[in-house]
Amino acid sequence: MINNKGFVMIETIIVITILTIGLISLYASYSVILSKAVTKSNHDNVNYIYKTYYVAKHLEGTNQLNFTGNFKEFTTYNHELTNIMNTFKIEKIYLAKGNYTNIITQSNLLQLDGSTISYLKVMSDYVDSKINVIIKYKEYDSDPVLSKVNFASIAL
Repeated sequence: MINNKGFVMIETIIVITILTIGLISLYASYSVILSKAVTKSNHDNVNYIYKTYYVAKHLEGTNQLNFTGNFKEFTTYNHELTNIMNTFKIEKIYLAKGNYTNIITQSNLLQLDGSTISYLKVMSDYVDSKINVIIKYKEYDSDPVLSKVNFASIAL
């Protein structure tokens, strides 16, 4: 009889190698799915709508809702608005008015991040005739993967 012990060992090593490669690829795809699920944006949570209403009323009271064009990203803040932003963990404030298709122009989209663009595309409470206050909230965690992004909007 022929001795097959060497063949069985090589065959076992090849099977283990193939299984290891499969498990590594499964782990890589699962970790991407898990990180996307953790950083998935939450849209229009009641708590954030209330905060957005409070900020919108502050902007209205301080006459900061007047702007030219269809879309504005706040880049400068007064002391009181900075305090509100820090308290509510606001990352960005956007103002939009006019036709929705005028807001989602390529020049506007180039200045926005992916989560904001996806929110603007699914925004359900957009009102053409009013000023829409859109706020991006970000709750930072010690682990950046666990940071949460929330959006809320309100029309004034």
